[in-house]
Amino acid sequence: MYNEIDGPTLVTLRKEELRSELGIVSLPAWRYLWDLIESLRSQQETSDYSVALDLHEAEIDAQGNTDSSPDESGGGHLGDAAVVAQLCIDAVLQRQLVEDHLLSFRLQKQVTVG
Repeated sequence: MYNEIDGPTLVTLRKEELRSELGIVSLPAWRYLWDLIESLRSQQETSDYSVALDLHEAEIDAQGNTDSSPDESGGGHLGDAAVVAQLCIDAVLQRQLVEDHLLSFRLQKQVTVG
């Protein structure tokens, strides 16, 4: 590696570092590389959110399974069930936001390529 730039380092670069540190002076090359870096950042962000949501949903499922027993007074854990239900709704909404972000990214990529 000439400049010792790996993937994790690449997505942390700033615009000015493309010229100053990497010596990219051609405007078309600079713009093309910057667009690719932005795409990588967007993909990584979406992937990170998806993984976090997977973990969050697993925790919700685990919480829902452990809070299903009735309390000592003979009633159920209605408060806990309501919280778990709301967390499930929130997770679905967050998942939809991540999917919308991914769709937006794909559409933007098609527009810039086409």
